Amino acid sequence: MKYAYKNKGFTLIELLVVIAIIGLLATVVISSMRSAKLRAQDARRIEDIASIKKALELYSATNSHFPDSLDEMTHDPDRLLSVVPSDPDPASGRVYEYATSSDATDYVLKATLSTKDRALNYDSDISKYGVVCDGNDSALIGPYDYCINP
Repeated sequence: MKYAYKNKGFTLIELLVVIAIIGLLATVVISSMRSAKLRAQDARRIEDIASIKKALELYSATNSHFPDSLDEMTHDPDRLLSVVPSDPDPASGRVYEYATSSDATDYVLKATLSTKDRALNYDSDISKYGVVCDGNDSALIGPYDYCINP
């Protein structure tokens, strides 16, 4: 009597091919998620700089000069900022840099971006008051200096 064996399982080659495809897809998804996270952090940095700039302009309109430090705006009676924004990635060690001219009539505000953003087309690429803005926005790999002035 002959017994007919039916193949009820997968071969080792088939399993390895499926595992390789799943691994490749997982790698693509993880790398795109990391890229999205970096872009989101940069969007937050740009928004933080914009809100600080608005507070600086209001401070200047009231006091006829810019503050010596960003902390002055949190202690001001008008409290233009409840707290100075911090970098969205604390592990990076990045901070927002701020410096004023000696007569406090001009300032520069800097954030360091991880990815190329179109906001870099409209920023200031001039280093002044001790804040270095390299202006190398065309580099393929970051970080990129995002600096603004009044």
